[in-house]
Amino acid sequence: MSILIVFAGKNGTTKKCAALLQEQLPGSRVVDLIEDAPDLTDSDTIIIGGCIRMGQLHKTVRKFMEANAAILSEKRLAFFLCSGFTDNAEEMFKNNIPSYLLKFSIAHEAFGGELHMEQLRGMDKWIAKMGRRAMGDRPAPHIFEENIARLAQAVLHDPDAAESSPAH
Repeated sequence: MSILIVFAGKNGTTKKCAALLQEQLPGSRVVDLIEDAPDLTDSDTIIIGGCIRMGQLHKTVRKFMEANAAILSEKRLAFFLCSGFTDNAEEMFKNNIPSYLLKFSIAHEAFGGELHMEQLRGMDKWIAKMGRRAMGDRPAPHIFEENIARLAQAVLHDPDAAESSPAH
């Protein structure tokens, strides 16, 4: 089984999560969509990840899914999202992943997020401060490593994997 992990992010958390996922999927490849356009034909399974900012998936990931819709619909797919606010994770998936892809995915998980105020500038820093205030005394955003492990296990142990063909 050939596994490709593609992602795009802004502040490094999505890249970190993609690397943590790769550690649990032996032989998988990781491609940052901002830096490269991967060849999808050699991969049986494609895991697509991106950050959520202001409720929207990173535009590079959205464009990737649009441009590759036909080939993606023939692959085993899984998705992950990185966001500091995961209370409404299912809504984030529904609003940001095309239903024809999400419906047939083998798994999707919210990996959480990190907030590094020292890396932010301008409007990003102001929005982050407002978000932290709105959170009140809730814990700071963090990465859910158990969700990364759950996605990896779903990819490795999916019953359709032996057939190496999509269920759709």
